[in-house]
Amino acid sequence: MESDLYARTFARAAEILGGTQALADAIRVPIATLESWFIGEAIAPVEHFHRAVEILLANGLPAPGEAREPPSPNPDVPDAAPPT
Repeated sequence: MESDLYARTFARAAEILGGTQALADAIRVPIATLESWFIGEAIAPVEHFHRAVEILLANGLPAPGEAREPPSPNPDVPDAAPPT
């Protein structure tokens, strides 16, 4: 559900920034508007959702529902296979 994805994205962005007021300030919306997005009363405009996603990506976190890619293998480190 789109509103759930939006709510989780805003919640994670708020956590990164230190709270809902900090997120409201960062994406330039009144706190009451942001809170209505959190509880699903309204759906955020895409531009505000994109700002929240940018906060996640700038902090090295995947967007909700997005899997992290495993690190690339380092060719200088041998596999840790058990001896046979």
